[in-house]
Formats: sequence, C-alpha cells, structure tokens
Amino acid sequence: MKINNKLIISTLVLSTFFSPTAVLAASGNDSAVAIGTVGAAQQIQALGLMTGDANGDFRSGEPMSRAEVAKMLCKLFSLQTEPVQGSFFADVDVNSENVAYIEAVHKAGLMIGDATSFRPNEAITGEEMAVILARGFHLKLEGKGTNLPVEEQTMISQWAQDSVRAVRELGFLKPGSNGLRQPLLRGDMANVLLLVVNQPVGEATIGDGSVTISGIRYGVTDSLQGVFQTSNANALKGAQFNFTRDGFKIAMLTSLELNQADSVLDGHNATGVGDLVVNAPMTVKNLNTHGTLQVQSTSFSAQDSSFGTVVLKGQNGNVVTFHATGNTHVDTLKTSEGKSSIQTDSDATIESLQLGDNSTEVELKGSVKNLVISAATHAKVKLVDGARIDAVTMPDNANLRDYIVDYDDVKANIPIVNNSSNPDNRPAYHAVNKKALNDTINGAVTWSLEIQVGTNPGQVPQSAHDDLQAAIEAAQTVANKKNASQREVNDATAALTQAIQTFRNAIIAAPDALTISLAPAAQFPLNSGLSGTSGDVLLTDDAGMVMTTTPLYNKRNIKNLIQVKRGATVEKLSYDAVNHDFIVSDPDNTTVGTVSLNTVSQDLQINSTGNGFTIHPLDAATEASSATIDFTLDKTDGSPSSTVSLPISFDQTAPTWTNGSYSNHVLTLTSNESIAIQFPEAPTVSVEYSQSGDFSDSQSLSQVNNDLTSVLVSGNTLSLQLTDTWLSNHTAGPNSKFRLTTNGYYDLAKNSPVSNVVTIDVSQF
Repeated sequence: MKINNKLIISTLVLSTFFSPTAVLAASGNDSAVAIGTVGAAQQIQALGLMTGDANGDFRSGEPMSRAEVAKMLCKLFSLQTEPVQGSFFADVDVNSENVAYIEAVHKAGLMIGDATSFRPNEAITGEEMAVILARGFHLKLEGKGTNLPVEEQTMISQWAQDSVRAVRELGFLKPGSNGLRQPLLRGDMANVLLLVVNQPVGEATIGDGSVTISGIRYGVTDSLQGVFQTSNANALKGAQFNFTRDGFKIAMLTSLELNQADSVLDGHNATGVGDLVVNAPMTVKNLNTHGTLQVQSTSFSAQDSSFGTVVLKGQNGNVVTFHATGNTHVDTLKTSEGKSSIQTDSDATIESLQLGDNSTEVELKGSVKNLVISAATHAKVKLVDGARIDAVTMPDNANLRDYIVDYDDVKANIPIVNNSSNPDNRPAYHAVNKKALNDTINGAVTWSLEIQVGTNPGQVPQSAHDDLQAAIEAAQTVANKKNASQREVNDATAALTQAIQTFRNAIIAAPDALTISLAPAAQFPLNSGLSGTSGDVLLTDDAGMVMTTTPLYNKRNIKNLIQVKRGATVEKLSYDAVNHDFIVSDPDNTTVGTVSLNTVSQDLQINSTGNGFTIHPLDAATEASSATIDFTLDKTDGSPSSTVSLPISFDQTAPTWTNGSYSNHVLTLTSNESIAIQFPEAPTVSVEYSQSGDFSDSQSLSQVNNDLTSVLVSGNTLSLQLTDTWLSNHTAGPNSKFRLTTNGYYDLAKNSPVSNVVTIDVSQF
C-alpha cells in the first residue's frame, strides 16, 4: 500500500549538469568496455561514492571486489552501519574494515551472498551488479528474461537473466553485452553508478527539503525548498518530474507534471521550476515558474503565482477553467484548442491573451491587458460580469464584432484597438461638433481676402498667402469628411488656427509696431473628463514656473502660448497680481502694454489668482466641446488694442505606450502622444531585468545603485540610460527582457496610459 507521503515516479527521464557517459558495451573478447570513463570517474569521486588510491590513481582498468561494492552501496543508498560482534557470513573476517558494510547491504537485501558465503575478495561481475540494481530499485522481474534475444540467453546466467533484462530496459546495459559474467572493472562501475545517480527510478519519498528515490537521497536547492515539503505530499502523489542536479542536490526542476485531482500545491515562493503540466483539477499557489504551464485538466486555479506562458488545452471537448487569484501574474495566456473559461480577481494580471487557431469559445470574467487575435483565429470571446479587455491587437482588415459575443453590449469595456481608441465607443451624445472648425475656416478665408500680397507694411509675402490657402484646403477636407472623428476635427481646427496666426505674424509691420501673436506650436490641451478642480491648469509666467524639462499638465508658461513683439524683438511678460493681467516690458523693463485673458465659452472658466490665471474646464465639457482663450493686448502708447484666440483641445482619451526598445545602452518607451507630468508629483519608472525572460530571476535597477543615469523625456519618448557598470556585470540571452513600469506620466491632457507596464526584448547588450 502506498502512503500519502509517497511520490510515485512511473516514468522518469533525468538531465544533469554533467554530461552522462556511455554505459557498458560489448567487445570481441567478451570483456566489458567503458566509454568516457575518465569523466565518469571524476564525477563519481566528486560524489564520494568511489575513491582512488593514495597516489590519486583511480585504477579504472582494475576489477572491484564485492567488499568494495558493499561499501559503495552503503554510501549510495545511505545505509546505516553499526558495530558488529560477528558476521552472518563464514568467510567474512569480523575484524575486517568492510564487515559493517557487508552486514548492512545483507540486511537491506541488496547482496545476499551464497548461503553463508559472501566471497568478499572476489571481483563483482556485471550479472551480479544487474541483480543488485534490480533489488535496489525494486524492479518487477517476473518473466523479464524471456524477452532477451535467444543468442544472449546462453551468454547470461539463468539466475541473472530477469535482472539483466529489467536493468537493460532502464538503459544501464546495452543489448549485445556478452561480458556480464566477467569482472566489472572500476571504470565500468563508475559509468554504471553515474547512470544510476542520473536516472533513479521507483518510489520517491518527500522530506522537508529532500527527496529519496529508491533509497538514494537527494537534497534540494533553496529555490526549490518550498515545493519539496511534506505538506505537498498529497499534491505530488503520482507526479513526474525531470531535474538537473549538482552533486546529490536537485538544483532545478526542468519539468513537473502534476496528476493529483482536487489537491493544493503550495510552492512557498519557489522559483526553480521550469515547465509545469497539470493533468487534474487542482490549485497551485506561491509558485514562480520560468517555463510553460500547460493545463490539460478541466480546471486550474493559480494563487499568488507567476508564469511566463500558460497554455489551456481542452481535453475531450471539456471546458478548461483557469482562475487567477491574489497577485498572480501571467505574461502570456494561450487558448490552445476547444473551450476555455478565464477568470481573474482584482489584483491578478494577465498581460496577453492569445487565441489559438483551434480554440473555439473563450469566456472571460475579470480583465486582461491585451487580447491578440491572429488571422487564423476562429474563436468567439464572451465578456461576462463586467469583464474588460484593455486593448486588442488584430489584423487591420478584421472586424472585432466577429470575435466578441454581444459586442454592442460590451464594447465600452474594450477601449483600445490596434493602439488607437476603439472607434465603436463614441457615445451618442458625443456627436462630432464641426462649428468651431467651420468658423475658423471662415475666419481664415477673411484674412486671406483682406490682406494683400506685397512688400509694404500691412501686406504679406506670397509664400505666406500660399501656406494659408493650403491650410484652408486641408481643414475644408476634414470639414467635408462624413465620418471624421472629434479628434480629427479638433486637430484640424488647431492646425488652421496656428496657420492663421503664422499668416498674421507674416504681415509686414511698421518697424516700431507692437504686435501680439500665438507662439510657435502653441497648444492648450485640457481634460474634459476630470471633475472638480482636478482638471485645472495654472497659466503663469517665468517666476511662477518650476524648473523642469518635462511639460506639465497643471502649470504652463504664458510665453509658450503668446508672443508680444516690437519688430523682431520679443517683449517680456510678467504677471501682475494686483491688476490681474500680464505686464509687457521692453528690454529696458519699461512697461509698454498689458495682456488680459477672457473666454466666451460655456464650457470654460478663467479665474485670476495670486500668481496667474486658473483655467477651469466645467463639468459639462466633453471631447466635442469647443472653447478658446482670447488674449487682448492693450498698448500704453494709446494705439488700438489687438486680440488673438487660442483654441482649447478637450481630450480624455488614454494614450498608449506603442513601443519599447533597447539600443546602445538606452531603454526607450514611445507613446502615441507627447508626454507630460503633474506638478509637484514625482514621476517614477521602475526597471526590472530578467535574463531568463520570465522574471523568476528578476533584478531591480535603480539610480541609487548606479544601474541607471538620467531619465529623459523628449516629445513622445521616455529614455533611460544604463550605466557601463551595470552592463559589464550582466549578460543577455535569446529570451532576456526588461520590464518597465511607469507611474506619474501622462499625455498633455493628463490621461494615464492604457497600460503602464511595457516589456522590452533584448538578446544582447
């Protein structure tokens, strides 16, 4: 009867840190021939199973006595030796150094001798060693010898034939070996022992931090201690595993196959597991694998665990249910075939869900970061109980409705498609408003008609006139487009407004005329989706700005929006907290005018403060709203005032990190929009590196540890420089990755990215 703390190994294929040497092979003179014995001898000596002589000579070509084998077996199977007063065997000297070993192997049933004779000084033969191994591994022998080729049966003793055949099936003896009746040389024994250590078979007993397989005890490295606990004995019943070893210590599980239904395996945060196969409904928790998890049961639950790749494979038409709980993290989840049900709790993360070509139905409860649909995908995805897909990647000619069940009911929970806002998610009340665009077009036409082409004051060069005409035509194209989005309309309005200002700036003025115009590339994004004062922006001067190279959402400089010039000279602007306007000063600090702010928009409010103006989007504002800020220049010389208008761009669409890359010491994230931050919030980027690519070996990089130098924002890119010190201490492989997690970075309208986690592949530094 098997008890609960047994791990049954039915088929065990083992790999090792060492290169296994060949087993015994036949030769023409009926003697056993060892191949690669030098390597085997070195390894067996390192394991402490055999030793050389005082001169360090292993004596590979000499036979090994039965007494020496007894001592070796005690070491191999960790047999207890006790002081003896006599011996069971008449031919064993009670005062010999090997008597305790001989009594131990006899008691264990490994070497039983001939009646009362042990023959301690006789050389062990290959046949005898086959019988010993069969006993040690508790192999089933009945009738095995009848499977030997007829020509071999005459060359192997009758009493050994069953054992020889059984041991040969494990790969320890090659077919055709006819030297098994001859003494087994020490080099041959080293080969056999190495194969035994590398390929233990039979029943495994789990201790806390150790595994004993058919009497051979293996320790367990720290990264696997959590798996090999007696508390996991039930979950490991009937399991199969492959491992690499370092001496008599299991260094890594290259694969683990679990077969015990309705059990719980607690890895206690173990990290030394490669591939994992689950063949029965069960739960795994606190386990970090770096290979592929293949779920071939009807259900599987993962709690507080991490996996590189998970493959759900339906069996016999059954639904495969995958439930991620706690802080479980999955890089890639693949539905291989059949039907699948996927559920994630609030803190669990699935970075990517990939639909297999043979997958038919997928039910999603919870959320995934990205759904990948290939051209060959035929599966239907059903979102239930408020499930969400942050982003979808699919062929350009695909229709999302073909893959999402009841699409119209759940499309609001799929905000991004192919790195852009889901075009089907425009609310009915967000009807595209083209009034501001048409008004701007009319204003541009008026300017082009009223200002003559020429070289005198009040006229413009021909090139400026042509540029304005081209801008009018581009804007008119958008105005005539039936399916234009509000974003397209807003962008066209802003572009034409800038073109008008460029045209007005080109008007040839008198040398001493004071003029006001929009600054080059002036723009003013606001977030219409933020309530209360969270969407407010302070418009101030140089004195009110905090020094930063990164654009701020909630604090902006007046000089980046308008310019007041006398000829080609740009005058200074400073806020007047008493009169609540901006003072215009010439290079001699003489006041030459003031600039006041106003708006007539129903969705915008401008309030003066002690150090600038607060621009406040009202709660009624949407992306379809239209608004402008009017800047009026009043001149101290009494000449007429003049006004320029800056359009407001209302935006509440989340940006996307569209790309992550590594090149020449630099990690770069690219956004589909310009990057901004919030004052005084301190944005952060956490950087992790995994040489294996599954982050089971995750390392955190920081400026404090001299791993990184500067973090630089430029336009829509965020760059981090790796130091030579860090690079010189690390290497990259074909699967290596960086994982960057951003916090506090937005677009210019304070929208957070769809996902703040980006993974970057890096094969070499």
